[in-house]
Amino acid sequence: MARFFALMGLVGAIMVGGLIWQWVTALSADALALAGGVIIGIVVMLVPVGFIALGGWIVLRYLEARREERPQVQSQPPVVIVSGGQMWPGQLPMGMPEQYPALTNGGNENGRRAPRSFSVIGDE
Repeated sequence: MARFFALMGLVGAIMVGGLIWQWVTALSADALALAGGVIIGIVVMLVPVGFIALGGWIVLRYLEARREERPQVQSQPPVVIVSGGQMWPGQLPMGMPEQYPALTNGGNENGRRAPRSFSVIGDE
């Protein structure tokens, strides 16, 4: 099977070559010079493009190596702040000294609860 496809590819290449040869012999000298200049220009431009691609590849490899050398930062657990709940008089959190009387009686320094202030924004 592979021989068949190889033979068909060879026959196809010979036919395409013959067609190109006929087309090239029909062109004038100026047209051939233009086509040759275009082909040579394309080949010459492949050299700087190759150098640019090689430079980009080297830079990417360098950046990957630097990233692998850096120690990974351990992510810290998120900080959760829970607002709400009010301590009852006499109820202190663990380790809180008794020198905060405003917290022990549930209000201000006079022992009374301070009224809460709030603002209503928008419609009723």
